[in-house]
Amino acid sequence: MAYWAYLSYGHADERHARRVHRRIESFRVPAALRGLKVGGQVVGERLRPVFRDRDDLASSGDLRHSLEAALCDSGALIVLCTPAAARSKWVEQEIRVFVAAHGRRRVFPLIIEGEPNSGDEHECFPPALRSEGAAGFEPIAGDLRPGADGPRDGMLKVIAGLLGVGFDVIKRRDAQRRYRRAMGLAAVASLVAMITTLTAIYAVQQRDLAQVRRAQAEDLIGFMLGDLRTRLREVGRLDVLDAVGEKAEAYFAALPPKEINHHALEKQALALRQIGEVRLQQGQHAAAQRAFATSLAQFEALAKRKAGDAEVLFERAQAEFWLGSSHYQALQFNRARPLWERYAQSASELVALAPDNPDYRLEEAYAMSNLGTLALDQGDLEAAETAFTEAGVIFDSLAEGSPDNPELRFEMAANDSWRAAVREARFDWKGAAEYRRAAAQAHAEVTEQTRHPFHRRIEAEAWSRQSRAEFALGRVAAAIEAQSRAIARYNTLAEGDPENLEWRVHWLGARSRMALLRRFAPEHSGNIGVVMVDALGGGKAAFEQLLAIAAGNPDNSLWAGVAVSAGRNLATVALLEGDPATAGDYLDRVMPLARANLETAREDHITARHYYELAVLQQLAGGDTAQAALEQLAAHPRQHQAHWHLAALLARLGGHHDAADELDEQVEEAGFSSPEYRALRTLALRR
Repeated sequence: MAYWAYLSYGHADERHARRVHRRIESFRVPAALRGLKVGGQVVGERLRPVFRDRDDLASSGDLRHSLEAALCDSGALIVLCTPAAARSKWVEQEIRVFVAAHGRRRVFPLIIEGEPNSGDEHECFPPALRSEGAAGFEPIAGDLRPGADGPRDGMLKVIAGLLGVGFDVIKRRDAQRRYRRAMGLAAVASLVAMITTLTAIYAVQQRDLAQVRRAQAEDLIGFMLGDLRTRLREVGRLDVLDAVGEKAEAYFAALPPKEINHHALEKQALALRQIGEVRLQQGQHAAAQRAFATSLAQFEALAKRKAGDAEVLFERAQAEFWLGSSHYQALQFNRARPLWERYAQSASELVALAPDNPDYRLEEAYAMSNLGTLALDQGDLEAAETAFTEAGVIFDSLAEGSPDNPELRFEMAANDSWRAAVREARFDWKGAAEYRRAAAQAHAEVTEQTRHPFHRRIEAEAWSRQSRAEFALGRVAAAIEAQSRAIARYNTLAEGDPENLEWRVHWLGARSRMALLRRFAPEHSGNIGVVMVDALGGGKAAFEQLLAIAAGNPDNSLWAGVAVSAGRNLATVALLEGDPATAGDYLDRVMPLARANLETAREDHITARHYYELAVLQQLAGGDTAQAALEQLAAHPRQHQAHWHLAALLARLGGHHDAADELDEQVEEAGFSSPEYRALRTLALRR
């Protein structure tokens, strides 16, 4: 069992829960009882840990997977019985889940206030305790009410129950220990009084108390930045992660500089990293970069203090990765590259220190993949293919030793997705679609096993990308089905954490894409897919929300790009419906965003594609943008290779019909059969 007990309580009883939690974990088990096995655990010096995190983790009406796991991995259930607990759906569910897993013997009701079995507003037993009466469970562990056991004896009854011994045994030993402690303290106090002054005693006590409090605070912060952080990420609680990071940073900021030791410096750097990760998900790139930069500087200082320490080197490498990622997501590739190159060097140093450490080899593969991503975005396809191939060799090698590890299967699927992107950049859509299908299916299998929000988000992204590949090959029904799956996954994420803006942006982008796909759907496709939306209405609503989000986050190039793509989808539908005025309105609203992104990252293939797509649509809507865009595309051969169909349309609209005919032949030979491309070409031929 991972926990001695699971503490179940109503939200209003947080203060009582903290007190009970502290009293149990601080109780020193008598030496004679240590080594016994009770409730699946061996008794040690302390009854630690006791689980008390449900209220922080709750985000819906059902028990979260992580809470069910904690209940199943706890040796006992302590129910704080109050009128608030009697009305709490969480307490009721927790009792039922625990009893289903372990039976009734290790359920200990602890009365705090109210009246058991009264049946009125003073009732303190939840229905699960009343259904068979308290006799259906263990005897009441304790009654802390005045006139009953009282606080001390009530808690000793709980502890006796956890240890599986009689109350008299614990009470007698506790009394003996208190007597010995009192006598010992009296003797020490007498001795100290003989050799020092009361002032010196006070100073020593205050110093020791400060050290104890600081150690306790840093242990708590370590838990918040470790185990609790992992649990909160698993249920997508971005708001609580934000609060935890800020509280931890505020604590360290208040410490005098002379008290910042190695341990404190590391925890402070981890707190800043957590703040940076949250800011990145909130779309606040500048704030994320500030937090990551400070975190990296602190890990660099720590690495100098503890040269050759692999754990410190590992954390420094993570800091290099995250700061690089924050620049990458802001399309600041020239700033991202040196950081990711440093990260690759750090990963190589880790592997040199411990060649057989799988975690270090994973870092090496991640670093290769990052550099491959940069190469892909900037059109160096050979370098990208090499990087993804080398990363894949490491992933495959590690997976051979752990075939059931979902994290490794996730990384293999992600690597397939990057290989698909390389083939798209080569205008090999048939090859890309094969990789996309494999990646989406593999991600779905991983999510089914882990239920992790991050895995679910990447799965949604994989389905969207498969949809795009299917559409490029003219497979409209398959494209709609894949896009429907993406929307369904984003729906689940949004329900789990409505405040997560990153998830919302991608969900809105997926809905806007569906508006375009449905325009080309065959008559029978209304029954295809697991989620169907009012395509055009949903697309318009999604577009307006995306514009608002982009306006509120002007430094977030990535989210601006999603808004551009949504406007382009609706403009295409309007043009094909014979409404160039409406199309022009959509295009006028997103073209400034596209141009700003292009200025930030002129070499980025996706940013360039958005710009060229808008140039085609603006020309068809009555503008004069094709020739300038065609000249810019010709000046970037790598982008030209990736976007033959756009080059063909721009050439046609610019009056270069021979060049357009030649490009059309290349597009056809490549198997590119996008219904959208064919429809836009028809419009271009009519001009």
